[in-house]
Amino acid sequence: MQGTLTHFNENNGLGTITSNQGVVLAVHRNSFDPSLQPLKQGQLVEFRIFYGPHGPVAENVRCSRP
Repeated sequence: MQGTLTHFNENNGLGTITSNQGVVLAVHRNSFDPSLQPLKQGQLVEFRIFYGPHGPVAENVRCSRP
């Protein structure tokens, strides 16, 4: 899937991604490809959705292809 990093807090490593379909997903810094540093709000990303105990989360997050 593709989406946008809509929020990211460097202090706790938590943020949200909004998919192109409008689904808001939680994301943790451990889910990002290390080449994405530094992370920026508004950054276009590709990811996979996994369903955790608290709902959908983004995993395997990497830069979106142009």
